[in-house]
Amino acid sequence: MNTELLSLILDFLVLLALGGTVFYVMRLTKALDNFKKNRDELKTLVTQLTQNINQADTAIKGLRNASDNAARDLEDVLHDARRMADELKMINETGDALASRLEKAATKGRAAASGPAANHEMSEREYLYGADEDEIEEDAAPSFFIKDTEYERDAGKEGGADNDDFSSQAERELYEALQQNQKKKAGGQS
Repeated sequence: MNTELLSLILDFLVLLALGGTVFYVMRLTKALDNFKKNRDELKTLVTQLTQNINQADTAIKGLRNASDNAARDLEDVLHDARRMADELKMINETGDALASRLEKAATKGRAAASGPAANHEMSEREYLYGADEDEIEEDAAPSFFIKDTEYERDAGKEGGADNDDFSSQAERELYEALQQNQKKKAGGQS
């Protein structure tokens, strides 16, 4: 009996091992089926991820090109701005020099006007020739004389120039001063 019992125990052990193997194989098959399902999803996910990476790479290249173009455009604008700033600086310096010259001329004119002969009015000829009336030769002509034909044309009109003819307040004031000067001359001759 010994052999029969031993044979029966061995058969039972083989049966248990075979049952465990079958159970393990069933679990493994189920896990492989789940892996196959998830593998398809993983493959789809990896494909989408690759597409997104390619799109991001294309977008980065486009941004790089756009930033390079913008940098070049900005350099051109800065270059033009520097050039214009230099021109404006030169214009400003020239304007300052001209203003200084005008200021000196105005100071000299005021000094000449406030001199000893300031109390008597200068005639046009004295003003033009820079000398007293009795010192001026009859045939002498000024070395520099500006003739304003528009002023003479407007002075010939009865009412003078319209307010619309002036582009600035300074022009209007100059015109009025010239009109007053002409009226003084006309009043002094009659």
